Amino acid sequence: MLISGMPDPLHITTIFFDLDNTLFDHSRAEAETLEHLVKAFPDIFSDVSADLVNRVYRKHNRILWKKMAAGELAAAEVKLLRFKNTLEELGLPAGKASKLARAYLEVYREQTCSCPNVQETLTHLQATGYRLGLLSNGFPEIQERKLQNLKIADFFRFKVYSDAVGEMKPSPSIFRYAERAATARGAEIAYVGDSLEDDILGAQAVGWTTVWFNPQGKLADGAEPDFEIGALPQLQEIFTNSQAKRTGGRE
Repeated sequence: MLISGMPDPLHITTIFFDLDNTLFDHSRAEAETLEHLVKAFPDIFSDVSADLVNRVYRKHNRILWKKMAAGELAAAEVKLLRFKNTLEELGLPAGKASKLARAYLEVYREQTCSCPNVQETLTHLQATGYRLGLLSNGFPEIQERKLQNLKIADFFRFKVYSDAVGEMKPSPSIFRYAERAATARGAEIAYVGDSLEDDILGAQAVGWTTVWFNPQGKLADGAEPDFEIGALPQLQEIFTNSQAKRTGGRE
């Protein structure tokens, strides 16, 4: 996929990343974890396929996360209700939801599903002189484990989780919090993420440069990211060239 957008983000000093489906392949990890549960608990799932469980679970999980973002639910409620609602829709014993919720997190937190070229890209950007940060809506204890599993935790000088802020993306509050954590102005920060609503529109609302990670080639659907990439190494083309120009070509 071709890179599109502004040619020279010379002002950028700090690059924040989303984690799920940008660096960590959450969709794959989620599907593999649910498949594991279906096989591990045949007494609960009987003849229901892992594919059907995945589709129904993802639907309810999205709904519940939106309610949590709106302040209507706590994290503990989401962890339980996404299984309770899934089991109820499938006509399975909802009383097993708590057991499945615990088992899901135990398996999911050990996943090592990386998006392609993560280590290579982060290494290059850091070596070029950019300060790297993480900005995520995910549960902090799970997100930290993912970073350790992928062996990328040490790349990030700044880690901002919605739990610490009390607001979730796309709220401007969490992006402003990240600015303070990085002691950087919005004009000096770029954000890389896969979600148009949470990542791109949220970051643009506070004046950050945005890079939409779109490996599936989806339509932008009204949003206008500053850059669009289909693979993480394309970040090197955007930011390494700009860094070289800012330093007069000296590394």
